[in-house]
Amino acid sequence: MALLGVQIVITMIMASVLQKLSYQFSFSRWIICKRLVRYLHPTDEELKSLAGISGKPHKGKGKRDKWRDRGRNGTLNEDKDYQEFLVPKNLQFELDMAPIGIGEAIQLRFYSDYQWLLDFAGCAVVVYALTEAYYHFLPGREEVNLSLVWCLLVLGFATKVLFSLTALYFRGEEPVGERSLCLVSGLSFFVLAMVVLIADEEFLEFGLRDAYLSFNESSHQFLEIQGLSSSGPTSQLMFKLGLAVWCGFVGAFFTFPGLRYARMHWDSFKYCEGQPFLKMSGEAFETTRILLVLGVVLLRLLLMPRYLQSYLNLAPERMADMRKEAGNISNVELQRKVVRVFYYLCVVALQYVAPLLTCAFTALLLKTLGNHSWTSYFWPSGAQQARAAFVAPMPAARSAESSAESILSTSQQFSLTLAGLRSVFTPVLFKGVLSFMTWWLCAVSFATSVVGLVYHSYALKA
Repeated sequence: MALLGVQIVITMIMASVLQKLSYQFSFSRWIICKRLVRYLHPTDEELKSLAGISGKPHKGKGKRDKWRDRGRNGTLNEDKDYQEFLVPKNLQFELDMAPIGIGEAIQLRFYSDYQWLLDFAGCAVVVYALTEAYYHFLPGREEVNLSLVWCLLVLGFATKVLFSLTALYFRGEEPVGERSLCLVSGLSFFVLAMVVLIADEEFLEFGLRDAYLSFNESSHQFLEIQGLSSSGPTSQLMFKLGLAVWCGFVGAFFTFPGLRYARMHWDSFKYCEGQPFLKMSGEAFETTRILLVLGVVLLRLLLMPRYLQSYLNLAPERMADMRKEAGNISNVELQRKVVRVFYYLCVVALQYVAPLLTCAFTALLLKTLGNHSWTSYFWPSGAQQARAAFVAPMPAARSAESSAESILSTSQQFSLTLAGLRSVFTPVLFKGVLSFMTWWLCAVSFATSVVGLVYHSYALKA
């Protein structure tokens, strides 16, 4: 309990809230089920009536009953009650709107991943805020910061979701173009990262050079204390190569989320009609960058319902584009064009929110592990005292004679090893690595969104 203290209580309370109350109070469910409306496809009877097709009356089901009978992939069930016939593509009709119910949302693909990621991230933000307040009012506590574990778990869940979404384009033979785009994007960002990493650090103030020197020196001292001879765990080339490989994966994972966000941002313009720089210290500048990242993430989360609704509005737009084409279309294919938009809603929501949470929680890790302070605007020296627990001197090795084989000596040895690891992973190391990672995540997200905006602006005009 001495290593955890109040934080274990906060963690247990938030875990109970996440388990017990998430079914009644879910922010992710509120976004989909309370803020959005979907479009219903026309029934077979309506299509026959509009197309002037006569015949035996069709004993079909209502819109809501047919919706429940739909498969997960947006296709109609093979049933003798359904008839397939051709209707003109320029058929004039209006799509009915309906609110999204919880029973309909649960059937969507990736809905469980979407709900878990967003709800868990919300609890992680609360844990992080309470922990920061605890450290601010009670500084100097030698406790394990459990809020960092929550942040790492959110990053892990977001990475897993992005990997699952990207893996969809590598299954089957149809998404060949998407697969090639992911590979080209990943390799392009890998090359770009190599160019950035070999650039002079006078232009990009990441602190990677200081991070590597601090890690190499502290790890060398730690290995010497443990009785191991080594000049260091890795070279600077391998250190930067590992970062470049990570950058390539981020570029591949963020490609389609960026393009999707750009399309929703471009479409949302159609539904939005009518509606001093101070000189600061270096510490305040670092804190400002973190706050700007968190502010942009918060703004995009607030705009999330509007963007998702602009995506759902693709259904009537597809019908309008279809009317400009000549020829006929099957009633089943027409209904698929409408319903597929809704079936893909949770995938779009995850592509929207997963990169945001990745950027936000990496920035939070940078603030805590990089030894920054929220009060650097008022007390510039506060950053050096905000996390004294992370700046620990290299512990001295104890003689073997003073170490008795007992539980107490084992506990002391464990504490000594833990303190040694803290001295290896210094704030200088975390500041350099996490600064670069935060910048790269934001840069890739912005770059893919800009490319998507340029593409969609020219594609829609054409």
